[in-house]
Amino acid sequence: MIRKSSESALPPFSSGARDDRAQRACLTAYMQHYAAHNPVSTVYGGPMLADMAVWCWDVRPYPYFPQRADVWGDTANWRTGHWLNGRVGAGEAKNLINDIAGQAGVTQLDLDEVIGAIDGYVIEQPMTAAEALSPVLAYLGLAVVERGEGLKLIGSTHGMDAALLAGDLAYNDQNAVMARRDLLVPPASLTLRCYDVDRDYQLLAVTVRGDEAGASQASVELPLVLSAGQAMDYAGYALRAVQGVSQTVTLDIDPLRLLELETGDGVAFGAANYRLGHVDQGRRRPSRLSRRRKRGRLSAPIRRYLGRSVRWCRGRS
Repeated sequence: MIRKSSESALPPFSSGARDDRAQRACLTAYMQHYAAHNPVSTVYGGPMLADMAVWCWDVRPYPYFPQRADVWGDTANWRTGHWLNGRVGAGEAKNLINDIAGQAGVTQLDLDEVIGAIDGYVIEQPMTAAEALSPVLAYLGLAVVERGEGLKLIGSTHGMDAALLAGDLAYNDQNAVMARRDLLVPPASLTLRCYDVDRDYQLLAVTVRGDEAGASQASVELPLVLSAGQAMDYAGYALRAVQGVSQTVTLDIDPLRLLELETGDGVAFGAANYRLGHVDQGRRRPSRLSRRRKRGRLSAPIRRYLGRSVRWCRGRS
């Protein structure tokens, strides 16, 4: 019987999926740690770590390696291996977002919750910064909200900011719950179209099916450059997100309590968690909550910041 060595088997709790972000995070952590903790030798008076090298950068050119399985026998190992070829060239998502926002003149932008990398992004025609950011935000699961004099991007890990109790609602001439609307039956499957990073930017289409019964199908087009695995992961995530947004509630909130809330806040109301998606600035100031966050949505006030045009280009970020 042949046993796999520890080097060729999957690590404990690993799904075996490719994760370039984990590789980048690991390398970044090592470099930052030893840059700050590099003691000076008492013998020769210099840093004990004079240089660092990362294993490995293969001399075989990407993408021919790993695509040419007829030439090299180890191409199957590249997907979850230690190679840097085809991975370190991906741009940090926060740098891409910051560049697009900067072209619109937005400089006060909080990107602390932005994580991840994007291999490439295609902007084929002139558009506003808001339009250019929408697919990037959708892919990363981010929402843009106003905070103070600038903007903040909140991620999927953003928790609850407040809880609304009975005393926080305005009981005037009508019920505080002005409207409660169940959303349409979610789709049973979703098809994603994007550009294939491993096939010279050809069009890539993947379809995933969920557990919901039904025949309806959703379609999403992202002008991003992704691998087949990344596309499948996002399609599955997007389908679960669509199926999870089940209800919107419009409330009449006490004006003083409303001053403590901001668009984008996570709000617990009753037995469910919502995201504050809209505040009506009229006399009654009703607020609309959405059950769980919708991905990558830009509100009208945000478009005021990001309404200017951006340069258009095609290729890797």
